[in-house]
Amino acid sequence: MWNGENAARLAQELGRGTVPVRTRLEVERWEAVRAEFLRTARDPELQGRVAFFFDQVRRAAQLAEIRFEFGFGVSSEMSYAPDVEAALHGQLTEDLPAIAKEAPELDALLQRLESAA
Repeated sequence: MWNGENAARLAQELGRGTVPVRTRLEVERWEAVRAEFLRTARDPELQGRVAFFFDQVRRAAQLAEIRFEFGFGVSSEMSYAPDVEAALHGQLTEDLPAIAKEAPELDALLQRLESAA
């Protein structure tokens, strides 16, 4: 899954101390197909799992943007900016590997369901 690979790549970049400008995490495709997926996927557990996954992706992208702002934007001038940036870095360090792990599991599950249909 696209987001899983990008989350893993972003986690590696954060581990090296780099601050990427663009995360490549995206939820636009999910937004485009969400209603249809929820209508056709009759398993509430699967619906929740997929929706939660894309919410985590959206959240991680937002946190990365905010982290960039506190590291390099106007907000970096605030006295507490290093603390905020460190907290965001810590949260991303937790969230991104979870996204990277969940993506291939969801992908395999969805492919099995599609094959069975």
